[in-house]
Amino acid sequence: MIKIVCAAVKLGYLVIPCIRHWDENCHRIAENVFGAGRVRYMLKDGQEVQGFLDNKGRFYDRKEAAEIYNQYAENKVGELLFSEDLY
Repeated sequence: MIKIVCAAVKLGYLVIPCIRHWDENCHRIAENVFGAGRVRYMLKDGQEVQGFLDNKGRFYDRKEAAEIYNQYAENKVGELLFSEDLY
């Protein structure tokens, strides 16, 4: 069974797993890969997708993740999944 296991941010070609979207470690990883100035540009340019990873490492956007999460979770969520819903 596929389950959503953590938040993630997709920035360009890079998917960064994180506890919460854009937590401190997520910022650090993105800035180490792209540089702080480039990360700011990518965010302004709309190259960021906030989403989640499943237990097989596949990335889903918030809407796709909510659909999967609602298939097995006792506490259903709305149309979008948020990292707070996992904890």
